[in-house]
Amino acid sequence: ATMHYSYLNCDVWLTFLGLIVSMAALFFSIYYLSRFIFIKMTSKSFEYEKKFQVKVLLNRRLPSFLSFVLKELRLIFRTGEFTYNFIATYVSIPLIILLINQIFASMDLYTNGEFMVQAFNILIIMLPLLASNSMIATMYSKEGRTAYLKRTKPVIIVFPLLAKLLPNITLSVVSLIISLYIFNAHVNYIAINIVFLSMALIFIQIGHILFCALLDLMNPQNEQYATSGGQISNPNETKATLSAFIISFLVALIALGLMIEEQFKPEVNFNLAFLKLMLLGILFLVKNIYMFIAKIKAYYYDRIS
Repeated sequence: ATMHYSYLNCDVWLTFLGLIVSMAALFFSIYYLSRFIFIKMTSKSFEYEKKFQVKVLLNRRLPSFLSFVLKELRLIFRTGEFTYNFIATYVSIPLIILLINQIFASMDLYTNGEFMVQAFNILIIMLPLLASNSMIATMYSKEGRTAYLKRTKPVIIVFPLLAKLLPNITLSVVSLIISLYIFNAHVNYIAINIVFLSMALIFIQIGHILFCALLDLMNPQNEQYATSGGQISNPNETKATLSAFIISFLVALIALGLMIEEQFKPEVNFNLAFLKLMLLGILFLVKNIYMFIAKIKAYYYDRIS
């Protein structure tokens, strides 16, 4: 048998030498860099020593309500509770509506079946939206004993109370509008009909937020949260959740009944069912606004005097 030999030529030796030099250079670089960082860290009095840098900021005087809103926004970004409980709900509702309507779009439905699908969409939109408001029924109580300081603020007491609800109202309304836009892409309502339906559900959502907030104000659990410092069995949260289920199913059933009723009436340029639903939403919102303001006056002012 013939033996074949492979000799190391000059290029191989140069490559090997370059590898050795590169490894040596990296080793000494890491050594001296880590040594420099170590010496710099040990030369400080404390590992997390603060650097006091004076920043010149303008002392701007904002309106009272805007100041309270800004404070609530800062508190929201400092805690993850709002993100986990509310943002997840507000983002998931449009996605659920999109998935459901993709399924129903592949079905051949009669007129009453289409009405039932539309009412089911309203139920799916309102149920998680209103159920998430149960957290609002604990929002003021979770402030603990600091909630009592609201009585000492020299402002209209409605400002700090409403400012705490404004982020929820804004984001839930945006989520509702997006959900109805996706819903309308499958049913193709004329513009006035989808506006009536949107306003109806928005009024109901805001009214329920005020209702849940009022539950917490009229039956505060501040001491329980102040002493326990964690989750407690809050009766206001239970009432808010129960009301969310009842209102959601009632709204869906009323919408279904009105839509079935309207199909036997002469056609007009808009759907009277959604107009009637919007009027019911206005009544629900006005009632809760009135109760919210009236009970706040009785609770925060009459007891002080």
